Amino acid sequence: MYGDYLVYVGIDQWKAGRLQGEFIGQLLGGKGNIVEIAGDPGCPAGKGRGGGLREVFSEKYPDIKILATYMAHYNKAEGMKAMEDAIAAYGNEINLVYGHNDAMALGALDALKAAGMTDIPVCGVDGQKEAYLEIMKGEQYKSTVINNSAEITAVAFDVLMQYLNTGNLPEGVSEGGKVITGTILVAKENVEKYYDPNSIF
Repeated sequence: MYGDYLVYVGIDQWKAGRLQGEFIGQLLGGKGNIVEIAGDPGCPAGKGRGGGLREVFSEKYPDIKILATYMAHYNKAEGMKAMEDAIAAYGNEINLVYGHNDAMALGALDALKAAGMTDIPVCGVDGQKEAYLEIMKGEQYKSTVINNSAEITAVAFDVLMQYLNTGNLPEGVSEGGKVITGTILVAKENVEKYYDPNSIF
């Protein structure tokens, strides 16, 4: 999954994709065309964030079509360039943009605004502070999924220290297993609960 590791600590990437798939399906009323902006080919996070989305579309929203998937390496500037390419290729066919992280989605948002496409919704993943601010505006940026780096670090440290001190992992977790942190969809209705103005990320 992520190379050699004792335990995976982090969000459920597949669930993150499913949460956005359900949100997007409802937002679009079950039909429409989306542009997907992914990180790196074969990336485990991307497999979940894209795969979970597709699973929900297949199960419940077969009339939602992914026009194209662009790779932007989790980078805002590359996300903007990918969106510019998508606009050139698909123009008014685009009904929504889904980025596998908020940085790329925020770059896509900049490209959409520059093109005057201010009615196209954008969704991301990671719970980045700038994404929360956009969601709070109630405009184009509609949702993200929490990927709380501080929580993940704290949990990972606790797991590691327990293992070093006792030789045991948390109950129910085996070597190579998973400890899942909060995987929560954030939209306008609950964004203020999670927004921290003092957050670095």
